[in-house]
Amino acid sequence: MTATDQTLATDPGQADDGPRVTSPRLADFPIDVVEVACPRCGRGFEPFSRTALIARYGGEITIAELRHELAQCSRPRESCGVVYVRRAPAMAA
Repeated sequence: MTATDQTLATDPGQADDGPRVTSPRLADFPIDVVEVACPRCGRGFEPFSRTALIARYGGEITIAELRHELAQCSRPRESCGVVYVRRAPAMAA
């Protein structure tokens, strides 16, 4: 193993881990009303206006981060079960 190989093997900041997956931003969220719920603890939340959320948190917040901000869960993040709820559009009568 060369010195360069050893550096790559021991310094993860130097290694190329491949493409990084990032969560979409709130500004890119395609739905005007944002809803979250936690099936793990049964909590439900009032729907949030995407425009109001952008005003409060900024459009750059990621969707992944936003759900934890909205939940304000007392569990550690990895134990929190909050998810986005996507409702079907209302059917015309």
